[in-house]
Amino acid sequence: MIALLNGNIVEVNGGEAVLDVNGVGYSVRVPATYMPKQRNGVKLYIDTVVREDSITLYGFESASEKEMLNSLELKKSYLRLENLMNESKSELFFSRGERDSAQFYEIKSLKINMELNKIEQVIKKYK
Repeated sequence: MIALLNGNIVEVNGGEAVLDVNGVGYSVRVPATYMPKQRNGVKLYIDTVVREDSITLYGFESASEKEMLNSLELKKSYLRLENLMNESKSELFFSRGERDSAQFYEIKSLKINMELNKIEQVIKKYK
């Protein structure tokens, strides 16, 4: 697994940076707002995600930032949040018995806010 890359930023575009390390260009996913202070001598801590059809490199400016985003607690909250966002109206009605559309969205909104608050608390621990 790739854990750290030192090199020169060739390009940053829409959440992706190309990092030249001794003549090899690595495509690294970075926050959309990422703008390095310098383009030479950049160090990125890497989280390598290997899937059946791809290898994706995620870059972080510090080890603590990488650790924070990889915390199990945070990943669980993101997964619950994603599930809530994808939960269909009919699934919620059948599983909890709500009949009113406004109530459905109110409950869903409350659950989403709870997960966002949990995520915020985890992030505060690492700052």
